[in-house]
Amino acid sequence: MAGEADGARGRGILRALVHPTSLVLAAATVGVTIFSSTLALPVVVLWAVMVSYLARRPGKGQRSIMDVSALPPTIQRGLAEVTDALDEIGQMIDEAPRDQQVLFAGIAAEADGVRESVAQLATTAGNLHNYLAATAGDDLSTQLARIEADVERATDPEARGELERAATDLRSQIAEREGLMGSLEQYQAMMRGLGASTGRLRSTVARMAAGHGLDTETEHSPVRELDEMKASVSALEEVMQSSIMMQQ
Repeated sequence: MAGEADGARGRGILRALVHPTSLVLAAATVGVTIFSSTLALPVVVLWAVMVSYLARRPGKGQRSIMDVSALPPTIQRGLAEVTDALDEIGQMIDEAPRDQQVLFAGIAAEADGVRESVAQLATTAGNLHNYLAATAGDDLSTQLARIEADVERATDPEARGELERAATDLRSQIAEREGLMGSLEQYQAMMRGLGASTGRLRSTVARMAAGHGLDTETEHSPVRELDEMKASVSALEEVMQSSIMMQQ
């Protein structure tokens, strides 16, 4: 495993060093050094940062490794739609002309961040789905109906009090379950929204890669859109995590 990881890391570094963006910045470094040694350091730092970023990214044609086989099918579907669009955006950026690569670096980094956030959200949603599947709501409702009937028949005050407390506890469990189901519905709604947003963003990046500028009156910056997506996903993931922790 360690040998495979070292090999993958080495291939990533080599790919980053020969990437068009790295080569352009390396040439710029040499050119700047000839005319001004003072400006050489910032360019070298920029080159090093770009190489480090590119080395961590999957190579062209490679998709990010994400094992979603254990997730429920309903969770997988929404996740796949979003990650497929993000992967296509990354591929378009990789295939953009050399002189445009630097312009797309911020978009690529934000897209990778959204992909990680969405994967974490899907994992949390999967855990929540499994928890709800293991605690059937119909069973709770059936138990509550039976206890409520027992309360009506009870004549002993102490027994009636115990039954009423049990009924109150079951009502609380049912309410908590409904809240968790609401969180899952929020996940599904968010994934549909992200699917539409990433699809629109994919079209925007395609136009940019073809040399067309943004319509600033009707379109937001792709980096801004991706950053907003990531913030929304992280916020929902935090809420869902808190909900799950309360059940433990």
